[in-house]
Amino acid sequence: MTLPDIRDEIERIDSVVVARFAMDGRLLSENTGFSRLHSGMELRPWQLLTRPRFDELVRAEPDAQGRIHSGKLTLGDPEGGMRTLIGNIYTNGEEILMIAGYDIHELEQMADALLDLNNQLDAAHRELVQANRELGKREESVRRISLTDALTGAGNRRKFDDELPLEVDHARRHGYPLSLVMLDLDHFKEYNDTLGHEAGDRVLRDLGVLFREGLRQADLFYRMGGEEFVVLMPGLDQEEVAAAAERLRRLVEAQPLDKTITVTASFGVATLEGKESGENLLARADAAMYRAKRGGRNRVVEAGAGE
Repeated sequence: MTLPDIRDEIERIDSVVVARFAMDGRLLSENTGFSRLHSGMELRPWQLLTRPRFDELVRAEPDAQGRIHSGKLTLGDPEGGMRTLIGNIYTNGEEILMIAGYDIHELEQMADALLDLNNQLDAAHRELVQANRELGKREESVRRISLTDALTGAGNRRKFDDELPLEVDHARRHGYPLSLVMLDLDHFKEYNDTLGHEAGDRVLRDLGVLFREGLRQADLFYRMGGEEFVVLMPGLDQEEVAAAAERLRRLVEAQPLDKTITVTASFGVATLEGKESGENLLARADAAMYRAKRGGRNRVVEAGAGE
């Protein structure tokens, strides 16, 4: 059996390096593996040989097989890149033939180094993802704190101003009613003047707990400042919001706050009309609340249409 000629195949194998040089350094022939080593470089191919150097090979005495080097060869480039090959170099006195392949041990070391680097990059990526997640949580916590009244746990005025136009838009787009309740504690200044601001703060804190427990999950509760509060009630029309406000009024009246102080509140309610703005809805509920104050306090007053 005759084995196939593998010279053409060797010409195409990148991991095998074959090159023939004249004794003056001219490159006579090369395969793909060698040409890739000096592609794009402005140096003569023989200058790639750094150990042994080409001039050392020219002076070397060949053995019986014409071999002038056996073992490792180091090829380098001007940018500092190095390649370690293993093979043989031969001469017939007129040409130099190099046949070599990549050092498998070096490749394995490079593969191990790359694997270790990839593992480090994966670990760093996981740490970065976790750090970003923690940062996101902290930013959300800071944002939530910045929009929350620390004393009562209700949303603050800034949060109300952000959410009112959104709730108005949602109600219009999905075709459900939106009502607003405005309430103000009656004679609260007298409580503060008589019992002190610390006692007044306890009243407001207890009121926050009372409302959070007494409102629906869909309701949105805000402290507008001082003893003034707003509740947005999506899905309730004027009649329903008046009934809900009356229930809240009785809840406040029936439960002593700060365990000793009986407090009442005046309520104004309004339901969004037509193309009315959120600001106008608030103004109508506010006007109704002041009518409740003027009418004797501790009562619910409904805003009239078009007020």
